[in-house]
Amino acid sequence: ALAFGKILYLVMGVEAYGSFILILIRVTRQDLPIFVVIYTVFLLFFAQLHFFASNSLHSGIREGADSARRIFGAMLGDIAAEDDRVYADSRTTLLVTAVSVANFFFVTVVLLNLLIAMLSSTYDAILQVRHASRARGHVHDPRAP
Repeated sequence: ALAFGKILYLVMGVEAYGSFILILIRVTRQDLPIFVVIYTVFLLFFAQLHFFASNSLHSGIREGADSARRIFGAMLGDIAAEDDRVYADSRTTLLVTAVSVANFFFVTVVLLNLLIAMLSSTYDAILQVRHASRARGHVHDPRAP
């Protein structure tokens, strides 16, 4: 990891790649942790909904962990994860399907758009700093916040 950081620091001096490296650094330090926290909140929320919708007895932490695994699997495209479970009635099946569809919508549409907006904002901020430093006639120190 240390060698990769040194390579990035050296490549930052190349004009064509400098802004890109700054974007990678800022995204990894600022935007990505915020996005991971927001995604974790959504994952736990939908896992809790799935847990209550699919388990009428609420039999413990193992079922809760299974609900989190199923919701995370649905985010990765494993829609067939619900097919192997038999529910007591059609109302439960409908609730679980509704939770899965809502999770799919929020993760793919809302959260991915949020991530794109965060990356776009970081890109614009880096370019503004770059243009301002060129206008002043000096290069911006990439290690400055």
